[in-house]
Amino acid sequence: MINNHIEAVVFDFDGTLAKLNIDFSFMRKTVLDLTAGYNVPMDGLGKLFVLEMIEAGGELISIHNPGSEVGYTEKANKLISNIEIEAAKKGGCWAI
Repeated sequence: MINNHIEAVVFDFDGTLAKLNIDFSFMRKTVLDLTAGYNVPMDGLGKLFVLEMIEAGGELISIHNPGSEVGYTEKANKLISNIEIEAAKKGGCWAI
C-alpha cells in the first residue's frame, strides 16, 4: 500500500539509485551567453568547468563593469540551478 507520508529523501545522482541526465553542453552555453551579455573578453572561459566559468566571469565583470558581478553571479547560479532542477524532474528512479 502506498501512502503520502514521506519517510526518507535520498540524494543519489551518481546513477546508483537515480538516473539524472543534465545537459552540460546547454548549461555551459547558457552561462557563456549570459557572460557575453556583460561585454567582457571571453578568451578561455569556454575551456573552464561551469562553476569555474562563473567565478572567472564574475572577476572579469568586476573589472569591466564594476558592481555588476554580484547580479551576474546570482543569475548564473540561478540558471544552473534551474537546469539541474528540470533534469531532476525528468530523472528516473531505479526499482529498489
